[in-house]
Amino acid sequence: MAEISIDDLPFSFSQRRILEQMDTDLRIWGEGTLAEIFPFELAEKYSGKTLAKKSFAATVRRFEDIKNSPKSYEGAPEYSYDRKIE
Repeated sequence: MAEISIDDLPFSFSQRRILEQMDTDLRIWGEGTLAEIFPFELAEKYSGKTLAKKSFAATVRRFEDIKNSPKSYEGAPEYSYDRKIE
């Protein structure tokens, strides 16, 4: 089976924007990249628009699991939000 690329799949413009934002969020959180959670294994069963649809849904589920998991902020700078209101 030939290797597939996320960029080669027929995602809609909106889906591509969502995937780009997810990739940015994963990197900011230190959770890797979109390619690390993308379900490339689905290419063994599906192709074309069906592959895009199923892989998008699976990627969103994986992203939400990471997003909703407990985070460790050890070593992160502390910020004070105390403001003096005059």
